[in-house]
Amino acid sequence: MGLPLDHTNGTISFTGNGYLSCTGGNSTGNGRINWTKPQSSSSTFDFDASVGLRPGGVSVLVLTGKIKSGDFKDSAITFEIVLAPAVSQTLECLTPQGLTTSSGLVNLQIL
Repeated sequence: MGLPLDHTNGTISFTGNGYLSCTGGNSTGNGRINWTKPQSSSSTFDFDASVGLRPGGVSVLVLTGKIKSGDFKDSAITFEIVLAPAVSQTLECLTPQGLTTSSGLVNLQIL
């Protein structure tokens, strides 16, 4: 089915507590989607998160939760975020500071 065509773009921010690495870990937190559609209401959500390795050694951060206010209130929400898609970022995972930022594929589902 997918999102309505007027809710396909926005800015996502989230913050959490817990231990996450490029190869594993768990976290909980909350976030917000600021939709770019005029007259829309930002969606806020709580989540549980975990990192796991997929085939080929690709690290994926998965957040699951429920939207608690705004557009799509009471809907389930899932994010799949590919971490460290570039070799240089994969090497950052091995440093003491770790990976501090990443860009790559994001799959968002609102059910």
